[in-house]
Amino acid sequence: MCYFKVETIQTALVGTFRVGCHQSVAAYTLPNFFKEIHKSAPKVKIQLTHDWSRVITEKIFSLELDFGFVVNPVK
Repeated sequence: MCYFKVETIQTALVGTFRVGCHQSVAAYTLPNFFKEIHKSAPKVKIQLTHDWSRVITEKIFSLELDFGFVVNPVK
């Protein structure tokens, strides 16, 4: 579920975002995520990486990804 104000996001978000996702989370999370992003911010492009949650988290901390969907995140 995305919580964006449509009129704000359409003018503010443009470009490519690097997103990581754990494989088992992808089937449940990504269809709605992509649908909402495309509807709310059509100028946004998503570069997707699938990997283990630990790897996705490491890539976020090392700035290789902008954000991610993981299971059992490390505190």
